[in-house]
Amino acid sequence: MAATSGSKGATADPDDEAARVKVPHRMRVTVRLFARLRDLTGAGELIREIPEPATAHAVWNALVAEWPALREYEKTMSVAVNAEYSRMMATVKDGDEIAFLPPVSGG
Repeated sequence: MAATSGSKGATADPDDEAARVKVPHRMRVTVRLFARLRDLTGAGELIREIPEPATAHAVWNALVAEWPALREYEKTMSVAVNAEYSRMMATVKDGDEIAFLPPVSGG
C-alpha cells in the first residue's frame, strides 16, 4: 500500500517528489583545441555536455579534469566563443563553440 500524505486517502506520488528535486539542465557545446592542446588530448574537436549555466572556464575545467596536463596552459592561452575572442568568464550556451588557443611561436 502506498504511503499517505496529510489528507485522508491521498497517496504520495514518487513522480511528484522527483519533480521537486532540482536537476541541473545540461547543454552540449563543441570544443575546438589547437596546437599543443590538440596534441595533449589527441583531438582537435570534442563535444561535451556541461551543466547550465556555464562559462568558458567551466568548460576548460571539465577538460582539465580529463587531461590534467592541460592546466599549465590556462594562464597563457586565448579563448574564443563562437569565433569571437572572449574571456574565460564568458557565458556559454547550448550549441556554442568554444575554442582554446595556446600561445604559438614561430617566424
